[in-house]
Amino acid sequence: MFLSSDNGVTWTSIDSLANKSFTTVATSPGVVLAGTGAGIYVSRDQGSTWSLSDSGLTNLSVTGFAVTGPGIFAGTNGGGVFLSTDNGATWKAMNSGLTNTGITCLEANGQNLYAGTSKGPYLSTTNGASWGSIVTGLSNSAANTLAANGSLLFVGTPNGVYLSIDNGTTWTPLNNGLPAANTNVTSMAILGSDVFAGMSGGGIFRGSLSEITGVQVSHTGVPGGYALSQNYPNPFNPTTVISYRLPEPGVVSLRVYDVLGREVATLVEGRQSVGNHEVEFNGSRFASGVYFYRLISGRFSETKKMLMLK
Repeated sequence: MFLSSDNGVTWTSIDSLANKSFTTVATSPGVVLAGTGAGIYVSRDQGSTWSLSDSGLTNLSVTGFAVTGPGIFAGTNGGGVFLSTDNGATWKAMNSGLTNTGITCLEANGQNLYAGTSKGPYLSTTNGASWGSIVTGLSNSAANTLAANGSLLFVGTPNGVYLSIDNGTTWTPLNNGLPAANTNVTSMAILGSDVFAGMSGGGIFRGSLSEITGVQVSHTGVPGGYALSQNYPNPFNPTTVISYRLPEPGVVSLRVYDVLGREVATLVEGRQSVGNHEVEFNGSRFASGVYFYRLISGRFSETKKMLMLK
């Protein structure tokens, strides 16, 4: 594993994990999680030290993570989906309705959680408590990768890219511009107004969301899209204000964590309108020190650090 502290310009090897093979990496406030074929490794000190965290994990072949308001979801190859609500210390299976437990990928989008399998994608609207198949209309049901943003849900398959704008009820193929000789899409990502598709041995392709979907991506009245501002004042004692911007209405979660990754406050949990918002955090009940606040809305997630000095 390698660490970059300059947005990918340079990389440094994390020596303690130099001989391990990783399938997926995710972050949660105060925690880095690394999935392997032999369980989940967790670091609580920015990668300096790692510990195996497999309590409750009945299948150790980890294929993907999704970090949401309720906690951290882990997908496994044969064991289904597991949820941790204590930043990776313990895990609980969440497989009701999941008839295929070979998970290829996980994707969170607001209140929706998606799981890709070799038999197609599944959807949970109950934080993983129950699942339903959304495979109808996919010519090849294998879901290699998923990417979601607002009402748009993309699935990458061996037969190319498919789009749903109704949460998986119907699907439309979107393969114009992809190489006909190789349609095996293995990874997808959405950034701003573009969607990216990685092909197995065929490179990376980029498309405009508005052009390939017919859906216009608009941030009218809210320039710049999502934004989480640094709290002010910082350092603070004992109150501070956290401001953020939403380019579209949606479910918002804003929570505060201590340096050990333990949640200490939920500031926002619910649906909010487009525009600028602010909320006050009162730390009078807590000790001085470093805290983290994390904003999640749709596919957007950002964490910032703040310091309380009493």
